[in-house]
Amino acid sequence: MSALEKSPLCLANEAVICWDRCDDELIGIFDNYEISVLRSHGEALLALLDHRERSYENMPLDDNRTALLPNATTDDTRLIAILRDQLGQDEPDWLLTLHEVASFDELRVALGTFLATLPSDSGAVRLRSRVEAEAWARSIQVFAAALAAVTDETGRAFEQDAGPTSAWLARISGGLSEALDGGSSPDATHVYDTER
Repeated sequence: MSALEKSPLCLANEAVICWDRCDDELIGIFDNYEISVLRSHGEALLALLDHRERSYENMPLDDNRTALLPNATTDDTRLIAILRDQLGQDEPDWLLTLHEVASFDELRVALGTFLATLPSDSGAVRLRSRVEAEAWARSIQVFAAALAAVTDETGRAFEQDAGPTSAWLARISGGLSEALDGGSSPDATHVYDTER
């Protein structure tokens, strides 16, 4: 079983996702369970990227140069979905393979920033720069793409209903996008329920 399969998929309640501005920072309010789910998704995806990286080899180019490339096109549907999300849905497999290393290096940086901003002792996420906010946006987008890639025609992923998690990721992304565009997320004035 992969690390992503072990990641909690289903959130029992539809909690409010709050993003608000405080001076130059964006503040996101999550409960501790949501923080642990986000952390598990980030760590699982990093583990998946690390596993894939072991297939990279230095391939010879002309003029005695080499390039780090995968030794074959990936067959992992999550990785393919992530690459297609970034590079384009209709791009040929050879192009995905050619750009995989650079794409996944950029994603690894975004995931590192995302994980570094997750609090260990509360549910308040403080994004202090646009770089941090964009890393969050990219990470959430990638989590959603990976989840969609393993969701079957009945809406289940890893024997669980993927709908609540997909909707939750969309609420995080939507609220963050709205806050980045200069406002507060629509739910920022609600009382937050921390019970699980």
